[in-house]
Amino acid sequence: DGVPSARGDEFVVPKIIIAEVRSHNDPAFITVVRRQLAVCRSEERTMSLIAVCVQPDGDEENMPTLQSLGLASWQQKLVNWMSEHPEIHDPYAFVSNEGELILSLMDIERNTATGLLRHGLIEVLSGQSANGDSSATLSRVTIPARYYSGIGSASAPTAGFEPEQLIEATYRCLAAAQRHGKASINSI
Repeated sequence: DGVPSARGDEFVVPKIIIAEVRSHNDPAFITVVRRQLAVCRSEERTMSLIAVCVQPDGDEENMPTLQSLGLASWQQKLVNWMSEHPEIHDPYAFVSNEGELILSLMDIERNTATGLLRHGLIEVLSGQSANGDSSATLSRVTIPARYYSGIGSASAPTAGFEPEQLIEATYRCLAAAQRHGKASINSI
């Protein structure tokens, strides 16, 4: 699927470019969310914001295994997987200095975003297909990693709804997911 780099990590050809931001409070990121919320407001659409964190599970000795599974490129693989899904159009993707992947999806409701993310993570992190399997859960994926996600959604937001409100809600869900265990998605 790509050419290995000098570090041994797998190179994944990007279908959507992931923009680098300092954090979820980066002014450039907030500006993109503000613009997307304005479109949602004027066209009565929905927007979901997803924050995903994948970390090695335990000791550094697991790192070679994780690298062989392509963990170093999981972000681009997940963004590519999401961009290829028929329900997703023109996603935005960001990565923070802390290694969190942030996805902004238009016209995707919270429950749909949760299901898409779950299936995408299963396929990207394990290589197992989750097609049509409603019982597929992240906790059944056997990879030495912890994965957490927070999802915030807004449907036809009002004029007073600020981007920081959606971002903060998303990150509260991410923090709650991190408290719930090894493989958790929390949404609001």
